[in-house]
Amino acid sequence: MDISIEKLNANNYSTWKEDDKVVLREKGSWRIITEEEKVPNKLSGIEGEEVRTYQKLLKDYNLRKDRAYSVIYLSSEKEYRLLIAGIEDPVKAWKILEDVM
Repeated sequence: MDISIEKLNANNYSTWKEDDKVVLREKGSWRIITEEEKVPNKLSGIEGEEVRTYQKLLKDYNLRKDRAYSVIYLSSEKEYRLLIAGIEDPVKAWKILEDVM
């Protein structure tokens, strides 16, 4: 699915926010932004298959977290990208953009 939304600019925060939410949901990343989903906890004393399951969960979480940051960054005009460049945490990036708008 190829999705295209208008990039965040000084005049479209409300629509950008709703559009980005939809894209983030489609990527399975919205609950990371809302902090309903946190990084999976590694339980001490796990072995074998449990370790592999944890590693898979962690890899999936990190992939969706990276996708979330990418969506936020790439859907913003350059002046807003500068505010979040190098942060790489989508929750922080979302909050920074929310605060400046």
